[in-house]
Amino acid sequence: MSSSSFYSYFKEFSGMSPMQYQKQFRLQKARQLLFTDELNSAEASLQVGYGNPSHFSR
Repeated sequence: MSSSSFYSYFKEFSGMSPMQYQKQFRLQKARQLLFTDELNSAEASLQVGYGNPSHFSR
């Protein structure tokens, strides 16, 4: 499957682009970590894949 086909099917299925989906997923997981595991924002950002905590906090 080509990249453009994947993008089209993914957007049709989920209603958002793959990058938007990944960002949304990471933010939801970080929110869960902040509340359930009581991590601070820097720790949560690193656990969900943001290499730079200041980028996450924006």
